[in-house]
Amino acid sequence: MKGIFGLENANQLFEKLKWEYSSLLEDDENPYKSYNFFVTAWHLLEWQYPGKENGAVRTQIKKDNVILQVCEHLAIGAKHFEPTRQNLKSVGSSGKGGVWAEGTWAPGVWADGTWATWLEVKLENEAASLFGEVVKVKILADKVMEYWECNINENQEII
Repeated sequence: MKGIFGLENANQLFEKLKWEYSSLLEDDENPYKSYNFFVTAWHLLEWQYPGKENGAVRTQIKKDNVILQVCEHLAIGAKHFEPTRQNLKSVGSSGKGGVWAEGTWAPGVWADGTWATWLEVKLENEAASLFGEVVKVKILADKVMEYWECNINENQEII
């Protein structure tokens, strides 16, 4: 089987990523949309350079691009509920953030929507140095899109 549901190449998967990005921006507190975005962003590298013969190329690109390391950690960590591979060192946790820290107010004190909330990722190591220790999902998604918009072309080659 090549591809899935008519998606057969990296350019088509990049179009899917752009669609997911737009969807995430419309509802950046939706964990489904965030999960789908980061999983697609990670697997786009595999679609760009498919097969075992390109494994070393994918490894080098990932090594050189911390934003892809973050995508991998989110995608693989979520798939297994927690990372099972020792090389995943970019993400400490992910969850809901807000104006007030979790537990500051007793449940029900404020009506839903009174205070701003968002999804965020707590980064570690080199990722934290580059992007900050706590990053809103929307900001991280912006960085992912900047990476892919600069690094994919019609010939399906990373620049």
